[in-house]
Amino acid sequence: MNGNQITVLTPAQVELLKRTYAKTATDDELALFLSVAQARGLNPFAGQIVFVKRKQLVDGDYKEVGAFQVTIDGLRSMADGTHDYAPGPAPEFEYDKDGKLVTAVAHVRKWVHGSWVDVVATARYSEYMQTKADGSPIRMWAKMPHNQLAKCAEALAIRKAFPQQTEGLMLQEDNEEGQAQIVEGQVLAVTEGVTSEGKANGHKVADLSMPLAEYIKTDKGRGAFWSQAKKALAMSHDEVHAALGVDHLNEYAGTLGKAVEQMKKVAAARPPIVETPEEEIR
Repeated sequence: MNGNQITVLTPAQVELLKRTYAKTATDDELALFLSVAQARGLNPFAGQIVFVKRKQLVDGDYKEVGAFQVTIDGLRSMADGTHDYAPGPAPEFEYDKDGKLVTAVAHVRKWVHGSWVDVVATARYSEYMQTKADGSPIRMWAKMPHNQLAKCAEALAIRKAFPQQTEGLMLQEDNEEGQAQIVEGQVLAVTEGVTSEGKANGHKVADLSMPLAEYIKTDKGRGAFWSQAKKALAMSHDEVHAALGVDHLNEYAGTLGKAVEQMKKVAAARPPIVETPEEEIR
């Protein structure tokens, strides 16, 4: 356990946390958040784990529910606590023929059976870049796309190397106002294929009859789709691929509307994202 980790918070620290880092948390949400942080050895005051409100499908309606997200610093701390972890070399980046960022590859090292093993993971820009309502990258992705994508790849590598320590945890991604939303089940913030309804709440509405493979051909389409999956349905990339029965989105033969319906059914049927304290404690 390192110096940044907290095993027990004093009553004064709990009150400070509620006034600062978890202002919107109910008492029950705060208690669960603290239980998870303490069980995982993560320090909320060091920014290793953060409390957030996320949109989730509850009884047919999207409601804000409390959840927690682990930052990249938190994941590094958890891996370091195993004493079998070492940082890898600098990330590697791939670009398309026009010089646009496509992927980031991250390496971490794990001590296995007396030797160091290189664990590699790749994150694709089209799947992780987050967008505003107009489909453009949010501030941090526009300002530091390489840094953001490298963090995603590193998080994947750490989780791949240390599954027992990181299972059930969701990585924090930079959240900003103005991201794409789902309004009455319709995907917003796209550029192509506006329906006859035109707009909803001032935003363009996607043509749900458009083939998904066609819709995601543009950066804005892909960004809006993944933003919806993560923000409104709280689904990971693996969950989306499993729900659609494909390894890659461009392999899906159905329409955007059919894909959204399949994803909504899976999101509604799954168990809660946040585990109970009893499940968290090993």
